[in-house]
Amino acid sequence: MDNTEAFLQELTEKVVSLFGFTKESFSISKGEEDNFNITIQESEDSGFLIGYHGKTLEAIQFILTLILFYKNDKWQRVSLEVGDYKKKKIVYLESLAEKAIEKAKFLKETVSLSPMTPAERRIVHLYLKSRNDISSSSEGEGFDRHIVISPKKENEELLSEETIASN
Repeated sequence: MDNTEAFLQELTEKVVSLFGFTKESFSISKGEEDNFNITIQESEDSGFLIGYHGKTLEAIQFILTLILFYKNDKWQRVSLEVGDYKKKKIVYLESLAEKAIEKAKFLKETVSLSPMTPAERRIVHLYLKSRNDISSSSEGEGFDRHIVISPKKENEELLSEETIASN
C-alpha cells in the first residue's frame, strides 16, 4: 500500500465512521490512472450514507477527491460505491432511456427526460450512442439541464447506415 492509499484509507475511515461504519466495512482498490475505488458493504445504514438520490454519496466522493488533490497536487478520482447503488442506478437510467426511445418512436416526436446530473446524462448518452434510430442531446442550463431524445426520420436512418457502411 503506497502513501496515498494509506492516507485515503485513514481519511475514509474517519469519514465513514461519522455515518456509523467501521474500517472493516469498506475496502479500497486502485483503479485506472491512479484513481481509487472505495466499496462499502451494504447495511441498514446504507441509505443514510447514500442520501437522497445519491447526493450524500456524491458529496463524500467529491470531498475525498478534493482532499487528495490538495495533498498530492494532482487529480486522482475517488469512486465511492455503497452496496450496488451505482450499478442499480445505471440499470435504472438505461431502462428510463429505453422507455423514452419507445415513446419517441411511437409518438414520432421528441421526448424530454427529467433534469439529471452531468454524470447521469453521460451514462444515458453513452447508452444511446450505439443507437442509429434516434438522436439525443442535452438542453437547458444548470440544474434544469436534461436529455432530449428524438426519433430519426427514415431518410436520416438510411443516410446514417450508408455513412457507417462506407467507412
